[in-house]
Amino acid sequence: MKRIFTFLLIVSSLLFSQNEFQVNTYSDSTQRWPSISIDGNGNYYVVWQSLLRDSLNTNSNIYLQQFNSNDEKIGSEVLVNGYEWDQQEKPVIATNSSGTSIIAWSILDPFTAYNIHARIFNQNTPVGNEINVNTYTEYSQTNPAVAIRDNGDFIVVWDSWFQDGSDRGVFAQIFTADGGKLGMEFKVNNTTLY
Repeated sequence: MKRIFTFLLIVSSLLFSQNEFQVNTYSDSTQRWPSISIDGNGNYYVVWQSLLRDSLNTNSNIYLQQFNSNDEKIGSEVLVNGYEWDQQEKPVIATNSSGTSIIAWSILDPFTAYNIHARIFNQNTPVGNEINVNTYTEYSQTNPAVAIRDNGDFIVVWDSWFQDGSDRGVFAQIFTADGGKLGMEFKVNNTTLY
């Protein structure tokens, strides 16, 4: 798959263009795992994984492209991840009404396994550094999901391997608007039997 086509927009055809168009500018190698969100002004934001693009130190990176309500690009593609280690994958994005976004993804850390990282963006601009979301780092943490409030506070959830005493459990961490952790990560699921 060399291009991301925003077929997701068909679902919201009343809000978006009725024509298919290419989101990514860079089209060599593979672009995959898109995720989309929208702000209160109708601007929308697409993130995806781009393979074999920027560095010999990484197989893939996460990119962001902003669009206005007329489906026109605002600025150019923005590199989301600050650390360029091996594999960055499965990005997700949530945006509040004022245009603050939280983007989370899985990163293959060469010293441990998969972990969850996140970064705050205001429109196309990163706010602060990349955040290491999970505290528990034994085995892998994968498949993040995110939500953000209008005040900027956000939550990231993911599945954690063997942390709950069984196969995989669902864990979460709440953050303040500036990216500080609010309390400890916690288990979401009650059932732990594999």
